[in-house]
Amino acid sequence: MLMFPKPHLPPLASDPKPPVHWRIGEHVAVIGTTGTGKTYLISKLVDFRENVVILRTKPDDIEFEGFREFRTAKCMEDWRNNRLLIRPKYEHQPSVVYEVLENVWKMGRWTVVVDEFFYVQRLGMMRSLERLLTQGRSKRISLVLGMQRPVQVTRFALSEISHLMAFRVEGRDLRTLKDSTHPDIFEPTKSLQKYQFMHYHVASKSTRIGTAQTLQQVLKRLPETLDDVMDIPQDSAIVIDEPRLLGIQRRRF
Repeated sequence: MLMFPKPHLPPLASDPKPPVHWRIGEHVAVIGTTGTGKTYLISKLVDFRENVVILRTKPDDIEFEGFREFRTAKCMEDWRNNRLLIRPKYEHQPSVVYEVLENVWKMGRWTVVVDEFFYVQRLGMMRSLERLLTQGRSKRISLVLGMQRPVQVTRFALSEISHLMAFRVEGRDLRTLKDSTHPDIFEPTKSLQKYQFMHYHVASKSTRIGTAQTLQQVLKRLPETLDDVMDIPQDSAIVIDEPRLLGIQRRRF
């Protein structure tokens, strides 16, 4: 009998469950302390979306490939800019963050990454964020909220997410997550290894374990145009008078 060596395969997520969809309009919370890999995971998450604006309020050495960096929200006026990293000057952070969130609401169809939700909350942006969290789905807006300490942020935000991705947390932070989502996340989160995260899908109440390298085995998404069609009730008629519009990433009205 001939024996052949096994091919080298990429590491698999430790949970064999099939991946779940990250649909347009669904919000994600990514939770982890400094050094756990939270920002790196977010850099992989943004590859799932066409139109992304990242609000960067703290220094970090993680690079977001394919993104153009700006200081103000004026860059959003150019329809060709669909992958933006906005890093305002410290003294201008409140006004720039507010303008970005207002533009997102007016335009729709953006995925907004907030690198430190607690800090942006302290800037006085909670009213704008609440509107996006509660009404963003109707405008195809998704939020990706980075958090270090769940105990420091409003539980309202955690109650509005569809996907929770948590690196290992302990004590009050772990209890806050359990109370804000589902008791089933307690044991998987407590036993995570370095760079592993626990994914909790609110709709199915299911948990999965993964890493940034195995993200596509945990989460998947449909092409944005198809995802929009699937959100339409099944008994509705779909009339497309301009087939070329199917290829448009984002329309400005």
